[in-house]
Amino acid sequence: MSRTPGGSSCGAAASIAAGVTAFGLGTDGGGSIRIPASFTGLFGIKGHFGRVPVFPASATPTLAHVGPLARTVRDAALLLQVASGYDARDPGAVSQAVPDFVAACDKPAKGLKIAWSPTLGYASPSSDVLKITEQAAKVFEDIGCDVTMVETVFDADPLGMFMAEFFAGVGAKLRPVMEEQRELLDPAVAALLDTALAQDMSAYSDTGLQRYNLRETIAEFFEDYDLLLTPTLPVPAFETGLNVPTGYSEENAFTWIFYTYPFNLTGLPAASIPAGFTDDGLPVGLQIIGRHLMETDILSAAAAFEDARPWAVKKPPLVTGYSAASV
Repeated sequence: MSRTPGGSSCGAAASIAAGVTAFGLGTDGGGSIRIPASFTGLFGIKGHFGRVPVFPASATPTLAHVGPLARTVRDAALLLQVASGYDARDPGAVSQAVPDFVAACDKPAKGLKIAWSPTLGYASPSSDVLKITEQAAKVFEDIGCDVTMVETVFDADPLGMFMAEFFAGVGAKLRPVMEEQRELLDPAVAALLDTALAQDMSAYSDTGLQRYNLRETIAEFFEDYDLLLTPTLPVPAFETGLNVPTGYSEENAFTWIFYTYPFNLTGLPAASIPAGFTDDGLPVGLQIIGRHLMETDILSAAAAFEDARPWAVKKPPLVTGYSAASV
């Protein structure tokens, strides 16, 4: 394998993309369902925060969403239907009745008000990704949606806010390993945990308050729109062995996933659908973000897009010829 399937739900994605399994569950704390979906040509969706209850608590309990990866929208909707529901052991679990996600796939998407933002105001997509996702956004106009170009959604990149929250939780969970078996951790991850665990308490509290402002910003944005479209990632799958794709900041392994982590901070439902393929045959994902608790709008739009531009028939070529001795 020369290209990464993306992480962190990479095993499930690779298995589904290869046709070994029909669908699977991923855990998305900053993009870990949507990233591998984009890189492997799958549909992946994280429901609204708490839609799929989690117990025991994850290492990132204020950010992590559980959701399906599948070859088709309807397969993912079926798995999301089964996995969703209230569980009192999860204090963030959504207590309302679970919508009919399968039926939502047959609901007409015509008339949905959609914002298309290629950068969110700060991201840097490659020319290939920008071209493919722009063409995909236009498909929604053909479906009958009202699509508006919006350059800026956020005034600034919320990466620092995300990093503080994400790695504080992971660092606390892995503190015994950091102190006693540091060599078991990837050096890049260990360095990030060092920074997170050294955070000043008042600085950490400030980032928490900033998160409420971010949520208010996106809530006001969705007063005018039903859905927001963005590229899922700025690049197609890159070479294995790299923490960051070539040409992007190597400050840490999260600096290039501009589009996914903001919607873990807000808790909104979000999905990645296959938007098209590069000249090299690499999949490119389009992200669809929905309003508060409105996964049904995402599924309706995604299913309509899939009907217009089916992707499930396209499967990656499998490398053969390996022997047990060569693996």
